[in-house]
Amino acid sequence: MLEMPLDPQTSRPPWTPPVAELQQDGRISVPEFKCIVEGEELLCQILNIELYDRVQKKYVVVFRVLN
Repeated sequence: MLEMPLDPQTSRPPWTPPVAELQQDGRISVPEFKCIVEGEELLCQILNIELYDRVQKKYVVVFRVLN
């Protein structure tokens, strides 16, 4: 999980991960991206789970770590 603060002017996080896309043939394409956690580079995918907590001004996304 990644938690980021929401920008007070836009109510959006400073970064949003790439999301899955439905292809014309019906398959779902889930992009992979690199992220660094505690100095370690990981290959990840977003699980299309995102939570906005406007009261606490937080944005939380859930990743799948591939390696």
